[in-house]
Amino acid sequence: MTDFWPKLNSGLLFRDFENEGILLNPSTSNYYRITGVGVRITQMLINKGEHGFNQALNLLIDEMERETDADRETISHAIETFLNKLKAERIIIS
Repeated sequence: MTDFWPKLNSGLLFRDFENEGILLNPSTSNYYRITGVGVRITQMLINKGEHGFNQALNLLIDEMERETDADRETISHAIETFLNKLKAERIIIS
C-alpha cells in the first residue's frame, strides 16, 4: 500500500485552542468545530512531520491507547470515521 499524505483543501484556515480547533472554509463560509483526537489529526495533516502518514497514524494510535481506556480497534475506527467525514466534506483530498 502506498503511504500517501491526504492534503487539506487549499484555502482552509485552522485555529487551535487547547483541546479544540476551528476549521474555516472562507469560500463557503462553513466552519467546523473539531475536538479531541480530531485536533491532533488535523495538526498532523498540516505539519506532516518526519514519518509517512501510516506510520504517523500508528504513532497517534499508540499515544491514544496510552492516554485513554479505549482499545486499538476503537481508536482506529474513530480516526477512520473522522478522516472519512473530512473527505465527505471535501476538507481533505486524498
